[in-house]
Amino acid sequence: MRIMDALARVVDDAKEDISEVVRARVGRVPRGTTLFVVTSNPDKNLGEALLLHKAEGVLCSVIYVAPNSFEQNRVEAVEEQRFFQSLSSASAKVYEVRYRTDGTLLPEGITSGSI
Repeated sequence: MRIMDALARVVDDAKEDISEVVRARVGRVPRGTTLFVVTSNPDKNLGEALLLHKAEGVLCSVIYVAPNSFEQNRVEAVEEQRFFQSLSSASAKVYEVRYRTDGTLLPEGITSGSI
């Protein structure tokens, strides 16, 4: 749980979308490796980028730190739905982390059936 707590404190200062970062690394991640992507940006193009890695024999997992559980960040539900659908099409394992009102973090796995 300490890892999840630390992840919740990460500040995003990226200049490009996470899908672009992931796409740029295709071919550089060894076959059989699991690629973990941690993001709070529901980039609808991420699934497509992960499919390129999957074709190379790389397993893909996404840890989505839900920005709506933090007061200063708001994301439209439609935007999140598109994001989850893109991840489902890439058969990525998805974990969502939400900040609860009692100050704890709630990590949970999301299956394609619940997306």
